[in-house]
Amino acid sequence: MATDASGPTGSSSPTEQWTQRAALAPEYVIVVDAGLLLRFVSQVQPGATWSPGESCLTHVEPAYHDAIRQIVADTLETGLPHPTETSAVGPNGENSYYSVWACPTTFDGERCVSIISTDISHLRRMEEKLAVSDETLRSVISNAEDYITVVNPEHHIVFMNRVRGFESVNQVLGRPVESFLPENERQKVYSEIESVLRTGEPTEYSLQMTIGLDGEARDVHLSTRASPVYRDGDVIGVTLIANDITESVRARKQLRHAEEALQRSQRLKALGELTGGIAHDFNNLLMVLRGSLQLAAMDVASPDAVLQYLDEAESAISQAAELTHRLLTIGRRQTLSPQSLDVEELLSSMAALMARTLGPQLDIRVRTSADAWPCYVDRPQLENAVLNLGLNARDAMGARGGALSLVVSNLSHDGHGDPELSNLEPGDYVCIAVQDRGPGMSSETLERIFEPFFTTKAAGDGSGLGLSMVYGFARQSGGDVAVVSELGRGTTVRIYLPRAVGDPAMAASPRAPRTRQPGQGKHILLVEDMPAVARLTQRLCTRMGYRVTMVHDGEGALVELAKQEDVDLLLTDIGLPGGLDGVALAKAARTRYPDIPVLFMTGFDNGLLDDKTDQNLLRKPFGARQLADALHELLDV
Repeated sequence: MATDASGPTGSSSPTEQWTQRAALAPEYVIVVDAGLLLRFVSQVQPGATWSPGESCLTHVEPAYHDAIRQIVADTLETGLPHPTETSAVGPNGENSYYSVWACPTTFDGERCVSIISTDISHLRRMEEKLAVSDETLRSVISNAEDYITVVNPEHHIVFMNRVRGFESVNQVLGRPVESFLPENERQKVYSEIESVLRTGEPTEYSLQMTIGLDGEARDVHLSTRASPVYRDGDVIGVTLIANDITESVRARKQLRHAEEALQRSQRLKALGELTGGIAHDFNNLLMVLRGSLQLAAMDVASPDAVLQYLDEAESAISQAAELTHRLLTIGRRQTLSPQSLDVEELLSSMAALMARTLGPQLDIRVRTSADAWPCYVDRPQLENAVLNLGLNARDAMGARGGALSLVVSNLSHDGHGDPELSNLEPGDYVCIAVQDRGPGMSSETLERIFEPFFTTKAAGDGSGLGLSMVYGFARQSGGDVAVVSELGRGTTVRIYLPRAVGDPAMAASPRAPRTRQPGQGKHILLVEDMPAVARLTQRLCTRMGYRVTMVHDGEGALVELAKQEDVDLLLTDIGLPGGLDGVALAKAARTRYPDIPVLFMTGFDNGLLDDKTDQNLLRKPFGARQLADALHELLDV
């Protein structure tokens, strides 16, 4: 059957057939014989001249000559195609790269090799650029200060820029990132990675771990950001970038230590001032007490005189007790008995008392909002604080007097905003503002008003403890105090106290008076480490008709409780020697006797009752009447 001579399978010559076939392809095609002579050339690179009959090696870099010889020989011997790559210098002096396939063929009846070359120069140059870019990126990432890790959806590490502590990156790649973390941090990191994989949203968190640096392990603090890695819109991994904030954490700690050292220094300075003030006041009170007792001893034959001297001694003791309570309030170490309290009722009831105490020159006004909340506070201490502020306002306004306003309002604090509220935790508070129209204070005075014994009054007119006491009481109650004042514009002191939940009327209602009966032989276990106080308390209880067993420490009390089955009440000091304080003793006693009443005594509980505001407490120095009331209340006799 005849064919078209112009077609690739027609009767045309082999050269024409190869030319027709090569014209259909973009590749460069040559045919060489076993001696590497060119038998056919289709396309060549621009500017090059390849002529049949010459050696193909003429146009190939010398470095590739042996390779070309071997490729042609192997192809002719095996009859199999042979792939390779080569390069050649073009007329413009620029290297070109080719992907080469050598295939066995027949040309003019002779076994030859067709070499088909594809110019891949653009791919190689792109790869070179990518390699440079990749190397640059790797160099930047490897030398970055941050720790950069990429994990796949299974949390396995696919990249890490720092592998210190390991011989090679291969010891890290493919392992779960959590395996390199301390146990207490693993769940946190696992949850953060899962969150990014699930939502595609970045997250931030902090870590603390041990990292080996230059052969030395040290604890580091890391601030970490986890970000998604996308492909075709899907999250295929997570990048973890951890910033070493160890130095900043260390700097903050050092700053905090420096601040604490400064505060200790300031406290020592204040302590020196306190010592002088306390010594002055207590020496005066002790003089009254000693003198009154000595006069009573001298006039023992005159009962009326003795009673007068004993009244003077009792008054001095009460003043000394008030001074110690103020000092403990300043240090926020007194024991409070907070309750839900209607502030409007308290201030209204105090207004008449304050009017008599402060004098007729003051016009005392009480203003409360209609929906004023109850607050949670120790009522006597709040009364004392308001009275102290009233005395300060009276002294500031002087003989001309003026209006003294007591204003109650509600405050919901979110933790932001007004700098005046910076010390308050977020929550609801009742604000009691005491406002006067006195001369006001300078900014220098305002900075010192809460310092113990600081006062602008003349010597002998004030101790300087009033505002310190108010501040300590408010802070211990969970609130704060703020003062606003300007020269010539008066002063406003605001006390912020926590809002109470519950019915203040029920909590604040007084108990009905009860008829007291003698102790009826009830058995009291008395625990007091100071012998004089123990003997005095024992005598008072015995006079009231109680039986008393006296011990001096907590361990001894537990022994007595085990020996004596008829103990009706535990009366214990809070500060006891040994390893068992009064609070711990009460807890141990109630494990064996769950219903035993406990009455605490203390002059300074060191915060042991801060979380136990419902406990029964006698504040030292207490008298016979306070002791009798407390015992009657608990023993119902």
